Amino acid sequence: MNRRSCIKATLLSLLAIAGVALSGTTASAEDFPVRPIRIVVPFAPGGAVDLISRMLGEKMTKAWGQPVVVDGKPGAGGIIAATAVAKSPGDGYTLLMTTANLTINPNLHKDLPYDTQKDLVPVVQMFDVPNVIVVRSDVPVKTLAELIALAKEKPGKLNYSSAGTGTFPHLAFELFKKRAGIDIAHIPYKGAAPALTALLTKDVDMVSTNISDVMPFITSGAMRPIAVTSASRSKVLPDVPTIAEAGIPGFEAVGWMGLLASAGTRPYWCNVCVRNVVKRPMRAAPMKSATMFRLPDSTNASTSPGSTACEIASPMRLIRRSTR
Repeated sequence: MNRRSCIKATLLSLLAIAGVALSGTTASAEDFPVRPIRIVVPFAPGGAVDLISRMLGEKMTKAWGQPVVVDGKPGAGGIIAATAVAKSPGDGYTLLMTTANLTINPNLHKDLPYDTQKDLVPVVQMFDVPNVIVVRSDVPVKTLAELIALAKEKPGKLNYSSAGTGTFPHLAFELFKKRAGIDIAHIPYKGAAPALTALLTKDVDMVSTNISDVMPFITSGAMRPIAVTSASRSKVLPDVPTIAEAGIPGFEAVGWMGLLASAGTRPYWCNVCVRNVVKRPMRAAPMKSATMFRLPDSTNASTSPGSTACEIASPMRLIRRSTR
């Protein structure tokens, strides 16, 4: 199984395990919800994770008749938000909309205030999320080869922004730097929105981020896409080559976006309530920019320890390859 398949299997495996472990509860799905729900977001307002959380919240409110509040807790590569959810009661009323950072952070930080596998349970995997490298329109490069050449001509002089240290876009770009043999300084921000603002204000030369974050700026001509990190081209950027196509064979780095809850949350809520809402069409730009909209089916998910380990190992491999 390749790395991308492993990442796709991540929440599937844990969801099945969670369902088996919690199947003894006697409550029913109809009991949920009876009060407001909070979706905690680990990044600043305006990015794809924030926007998707708000759209999902609106659909939850319409479906359930209960308010859904999006609570932004940016910073520390998602650790602040994950801690808030991990320490909340396991009743399904506090959720975490997060990314591959969740499985990256335990391998970068040894003293996390929570245990990723014990304190959080998966609800649904929303998307596989490819990244794109974009430059300001006035940066004199149009191809990946030209970007690499410019970076080698000016080692350490160029810089790029990301949603934060340890985030998937950060590590994907670091892997690209390593494979290309170039030195480009990293400037971390507390989310994609401020990282993009830094590019627009010319504080940085380029950004590594989710495709959906930059589509309006690409369309307007304010930013120029150089390459995508997925193995195949994006349907929304068909003319932009992959990094592998553009000169670094075998390169692939694709993250994911998913919804989790604190340990103890009822499987009825995990497998029925939220999944039924997510199945409804969500056609805004961030949704269209995802490579795939896939709803995990816990009845078909593998519960083997190997599948779960595969999910965790995939981000670990990316970390090792990008930081050596």
